[in-house]
Amino acid sequence: TSFRSGLVAAASAAFGGVVFDALKAFTDLIVGALINVAGNLLDYVIQFATTDLRETAFVRLGFAITVGVANMFFVLILLWIAIATIFDFGDFTARQLLPRLIIAALLINFSLAIGSAFINLSNGIACVFYNRIVTSTDCKLVSGGKTIGEKFTQISSVTSVIDPRPDGNSAIGLKIPDSAKATVGQSYSALFWEIIITPVLIFVLLAAAVFLIIRQLSLVFLLVLGPLAFLFMILPATRPHYNRWWENLT
Repeated sequence: TSFRSGLVAAASAAFGGVVFDALKAFTDLIVGALINVAGNLLDYVIQFATTDLRETAFVRLGFAITVGVANMFFVLILLWIAIATIFDFGDFTARQLLPRLIIAALLINFSLAIGSAFINLSNGIACVFYNRIVTSTDCKLVSGGKTIGEKFTQISSVTSVIDPRPDGNSAIGLKIPDSAKATVGQSYSALFWEIIITPVLIFVLLAAAVFLIIRQLSLVFLLVLGPLAFLFMILPATRPHYNRWWENLT
């Protein structure tokens, strides 16, 4: 009777182990594929987010246009300052606005370099963390290195705890310990949490990719509008737009 009970317990545990291994293999396949897709997408977006925006055609063309428009308005503002000085319009006289106009005229041509310096500083700090997570140099993936998707797949995998054998395999042996039920329960619990947590992890990776795309597009327009931002620095009525440009950039 004791031998029969032990044999039944061993068969039940073995069947539970086979079912668990099948579910685990299927779950790891789906989880690994989805996390790899989301992680690889994030890798590509990071490459996009750390490019030098000054070299893009849109920024070069847009910056040239806004610099031309800003220089045209400099003449009109200078004419307005002259008229305000003659009629003593208070806040618009040469004593109040001419120093700002001179500073803006000097900085307007360096607005692209100023904005790029802040962006490159931010990207440089981010690359320190990215290089530690994956195998990369200066945010560029090294050939043969692990991507974010592969890293997250590795750390999100749930290790089987069903009665491991001394040789390291997770298959069930004929000798079942007293804690067999507990270890089986722990294994299925771990598998359950892997299924629950994986969608959250995928959402985080995809959200990070979306936010980086939005960030990069926003920075493109901030660099293009930089000359107009420094132009807005001159007049009191337009100065809030200049402050808003700095807030968005930083």
